[in-house]
Amino acid sequence: MLETIIINNMIKNFIFQNFLSFKEETVFTMERQKNDASHKESFFKTSEGDLLRSAIVYGANASGKSNFSKALVFFQRFVTEGLKLSLANSPIQTVPFLLDVNTQSMPSCFEVELLIGEIRYVYGFEVTQDRVHREWLHQYPNKKVLFDRNGTIETSQRNLKEATSDLKEKTRSNVLFLTVLASYNGEVSNKIVDEIKKITVFPADQKDLMLEYSFQVYPRYKDKIDRMIFESDVGIKAFKIAQKEVTKDEFVPPVFPEQVREFLTAGKNKFVHRQVSTVHTMYDSKGTEVKDVEFDFFAQESEGTKRIFGLAGIIAEALDKGNVLMIDELSASLHPFLCRYILKLFNSKKENPKNAQLIFTTHDVSLLDSEILRRDQIWFSEKDRYGSSKLFSLAEIGERKDLNYGKRYFEGRYGALPYINSLEGIDQL
Repeated sequence: MLETIIINNMIKNFIFQNFLSFKEETVFTMERQKNDASHKESFFKTSEGDLLRSAIVYGANASGKSNFSKALVFFQRFVTEGLKLSLANSPIQTVPFLLDVNTQSMPSCFEVELLIGEIRYVYGFEVTQDRVHREWLHQYPNKKVLFDRNGTIETSQRNLKEATSDLKEKTRSNVLFLTVLASYNGEVSNKIVDEIKKITVFPADQKDLMLEYSFQVYPRYKDKIDRMIFESDVGIKAFKIAQKEVTKDEFVPPVFPEQVREFLTAGKNKFVHRQVSTVHTMYDSKGTEVKDVEFDFFAQESEGTKRIFGLAGIIAEALDKGNVLMIDELSASLHPFLCRYILKLFNSKKENPKNAQLIFTTHDVSLLDSEILRRDQIWFSEKDRYGSSKLFSLAEIGERKDLNYGKRYFEGRYGALPYINSLEGIDQL
C-alpha cells in the first residue's frame, strides 16, 4: 500500500503513482536519514521521528519537477473541492501517464498519513477521470479500518460514527467519501480535510497570484515582510498600500472587448483599485540623505523586486502558522543569495519555531552546497527514454557529506541534467 505521512500539517512522505509524467510509484520523504546528524538546525523531532525543515528538487526542463508540485495540487484540490466538481458533473482532473498502453486506463494513486494529536490516520484513494475506484481511511495505533471503498463503501459505525448509511448513499461515484463526510461536519473527516487545506502550493505560472496573496496578508505581517524586503537589499525603505472601491467601468474600461470585461469581472460584487508605492532615499553628491522618494510599485520596480514581495508574504504566513509551503521555481528572477536567505529562514529554529516546512524546485546550482544542505534535503527529477519521470534524493545515491555537490552535479554524477545535442554546425547558422 502507498504510504504518506503528514504530521500536524508536517509532511513526512508524499507518494503518488500514474500521474502526468510519473508512471511508477514515486516516494518523496521529509524524514531525516538516521545515520546523518549533520546540520541539526535543519530538522526537528516529532513522535514519528525527525523531520526536515526544507528540501530542494533539481532537474532538467521537462524532467517532471513541476509535475511533482502538480501532483500535490491535484491531491489537495480533489479532497477539498471535489464535491463542487461532482455536482457540476465535471470530469475528475487527474491525468495518467499517457506514454504506456497499459497506464492510460489505469487509476492514479495517492495516499497520506496524518498525525492529529496521538492518533495517526492513513488516507488514500485511486481515481480515473470518471470515478473513484478505491478509497480508504485507517486509524492507528491498533489499526482500525474506519472505512474502505472498493465499489461499495464498507464502514465501521463503531469506529467512525459520522459514516452513516445515509451519507454512503449520497456519495456519488466521482466524489470522495471523505469529502462528503466533511461537508456534513463529520468530526474526524473535518480534522483531516482541514490539515490538507493548510498545505500551500504555488506553481511556477502563478506569480501574479503570489503577489496578490502577499498584498492580502501585508497588514497582518507588515513587520516581517518589511524586514525581508530590507534584508534583500533592494533599496526600499517602506511600502504604501492604498485601496479604493471603484465602478465596474473604472475597473475595466468599456474600451476593452466585452468578453474580456466579463472574464475580468466574473464573480465580483465590488471592484477595487490598489495603489502601491515604494519609498526610496534620495542622496546628494556627498552621500547625505536628502529626502524620501516614492516609486510606483507596478511601473517602476523590477521583476525581481516584485518576486521578492510576492514571496515575502507567503513565507511570513508559513513561518507564523507552521504550515507546509511548496514553491515551483523559487529562484526565478531571484539572486542566489536571496534563495540562500529564504532557505536559512526555514532552517533556523529562531526564525521557524513552529517548524514550517519549505519544499521548492530550482535550477540554482549554487545551493548544492554541503555547508548549507544535508544530502537528504537534495532531490533530483529525471526522465527516462520512455518519458517516465523519477524522483530520488542524494541520500539514496550514497554520496559522502564532504563533497562538492554542485561540481559533481555538473559532471553528470547524479543524472537529472539536460541532454544537449552536439553543437557542431552552430557556426553555420
